[in-house]
Amino acid sequence: MAADCQVGELDYAMAPERRRALAESGVTVLIGGETGAGKGVLARSLHAESQRASGAFVVADCSALTPSLFESQLFGHVKGAFTGASGARLGLARAAEGGTLFLDEIGELALDQQAKLLTLIEDRAVLPVGAEQRVPIDIRLIAATHRDLRAMVAEGRFREDLFYRLAVVELSVAPLRERRDLIPSLIREMVARKADLLKTPERAPSRAFLEAMLAYDWPGNIRELGNCIERALVLSTGATLEVAALPPRVLTALGTKLPGEGSRRAAVDAALRAASGNKAEAARRLGISRRHLYRLLDASAAGA
Repeated sequence: MAADCQVGELDYAMAPERRRALAESGVTVLIGGETGAGKGVLARSLHAESQRASGAFVVADCSALTPSLFESQLFGHVKGAFTGASGARLGLARAAEGGTLFLDEIGELALDQQAKLLTLIEDRAVLPVGAEQRVPIDIRLIAATHRDLRAMVAEGRFREDLFYRLAVVELSVAPLRERRDLIPSLIREMVARKADLLKTPERAPSRAFLEAMLAYDWPGNIRELGNCIERALVLSTGATLEVAALPPRVLTALGTKLPGEGSRRAAVDAALRAASGNKAEAARRLGISRRHLYRLLDASAAGA
């Protein structure tokens, strides 16, 4: 029976010794969780802490594996195997030799593709397209999905035998809205990394910015948070990350979710400063109508 464990973004909800044991064991792991929640980061951390860390970490995006070329992409092919095969191709599975093959979005595979993958898992060997002999491989498998594979098995859309081959240990990455305690540390890490990537100065979050980050529900999870940090680094004009530099969809959602009137007014003030006092432009930045902006200003004035 598979073991279930709820985990956060960069930590496991288990004792450190169990975490190390899981990483080092080489056991097959199935990671569930919403899109953008950090399943790939968790898979990479399992690889990095394993005895295979010096080997390759190869990502196979199952949602992007072309049905007609599935076997060639995953298992490789020999020269002349089909029209256009002017040279041999190693394939993703063999490219992970000695390391880890990460099967991302495993729930997107069609049933015939699932059957071929099952053969790889059971035999730990691949048959390149056009070849006559199977090639043994030494890899660790980690799979991830945002879908409910148990429900798909019940509906006949996912092979039961493949599910149990993958779900030796099941981990579930919690969505960011359930792990808000991670947000400050994630912001610090992302600011440093993305500022270097974008060749822009690092900026610390203002208090209002941090309050906004903690109040938002993050439907796009960590991936969305990273995109917001990039945007704020580029569009903030002051010494800190500004609320007004957030995407309009985020600001619109925050209009009713910010923890207090002070935070809502901070967002309005930041937008007005960024727009040099132009209320129409400030409303556009906030993703609200001018009438809504005037109501917020009137409410703030009445409470002053």
